Amino acid sequence: MPIKKRRNPPRRVARKGEAQAFLEAAINSDTDECILWPFSLTTYGYGKFNKPDTCTYAHREVLLRVTPQPPDKPLALHAPEICHNRQCVNPKHLRWGDYLDNKQDSFTDGSVAVGVANGRSKLTDDEVRAIYVSDLTYRQLAESYDITMQMVGQIKAGKRRARVTKDLTPCFYRAKSKVRVPTPSD
Repeated sequence: MPIKKRRNPPRRVARKGEAQAFLEAAINSDTDECILWPFSLTTYGYGKFNKPDTCTYAHREVLLRVTPQPPDKPLALHAPEICHNRQCVNPKHLRWGDYLDNKQDSFTDGSVAVGVANGRSKLTDDEVRAIYVSDLTYRQLAESYDITMQMVGQIKAGKRRARVTKDLTPCFYRAKSKVRVPTPSD
């Protein structure tokens, strides 16, 4: 049976009161540098703080002790413009936010693979631009780029890869009308 590799190296388990003292020191610190949690981590790399009755994220515990949690902001977030280090417990690097803030932060700091960075992407940014401004039919574009017509439609509508096409003018294919328009000679 193959040995499973851990995502993070094993950390030292805190002795009784040691994690609590570290949190207090982090809260009272006036440094602008990251303060990295030296104890147990979650499988995703966040500091794990054990309370007598539950377990929580260390950065969330720091933020709860420094500022009260607003009702409309359920998440303790790392500020991506400062550090976005999952082990950081510096209160100057933390803020309250909601799920949309968290998603926007992931795009800001590049922790989400979008477009060409995504390993499953079939199209380069230049190909997306070419599809967006092309006057070919959806079927012709889909066959030439080996994608579905639905994907072509989503690119043209600005629902997929919009960050690439936001400055371009779209060209939508208009099928020729099958209705015969009478001419003056008729």
